[in-house]
Formats: sequence, C-alpha cells, structure tokens
Amino acid sequence: MVGLDLDVAGDGPAVLAALAARLGEQWPDTLTVQTPSGGLHLYFRVSGDCTIPSVSRGRTALGPGIDVRGPGQRSGGYLIGPGSAVDGTLYVITRDVPILQLPDWIADRLTRSRAHTAP
Repeated sequence: MVGLDLDVAGDGPAVLAALAARLGEQWPDTLTVQTPSGGLHLYFRVSGDCTIPSVSRGRTALGPGIDVRGPGQRSGGYLIGPGSAVDGTLYVITRDVPILQLPDWIADRLTRSRAHTAP
C-alpha cells in the first residue's frame, strides 16, 4: 500500500489536480479519506516489486502539499485510518470505492524521483 497525503495548507489537492490535468490524466478514483484539517488521504495498491518510500515536507516529485506514505522498515510511514479522531474530529471516508493500483503517471514520478536521490 501507498498513501498520498494531500495537505490542505500546502494546497495538495489543487496541486495533484493541476498535475493530472497537465498530463491529460484523471483524478484517481480510489479510497479517499478526509483528514480533520480538511486534507485528503488517497490509498493505492502497489506491486511487490515497486518500492516507494515515504517522503514529506515538500520534497515529493508530485509537488508541494503532497506527502507520500509508503511501506518499509527504514523509509516507511503511515496514515491515520478512517474512523480515528484527532482533537475530537474524525478521519472520514469520502470516497468509499475499491483501492486502485497506483497510476503509472504517479508511480513513474515517485520511482524516478527515488532513483535521482538514491546514494
């Protein structure tokens, strides 16, 4: 699993929408959770041979306001699950649809970014 954390403060949803439009792609219709701050978590499946580490603080190849949460012992991250609460505000499922395979247009940027930053 890989999650995209679209922060509302960094305008993550608009950044992802603009990237999709620029590439002629559609907004991914996958399981989506709204965070207490108004941001979004988008959930994706990845194949076993695709390793995408967690990246945050504006360093992702997708643009500002978009953090990546991927598996891994040293590079892993997490998203708080739907139904959880922070300061009394819930993480709420807003698109209750099957979890999509990570679209190539997103995976290509994340794996290419990793290749350029690897030691």
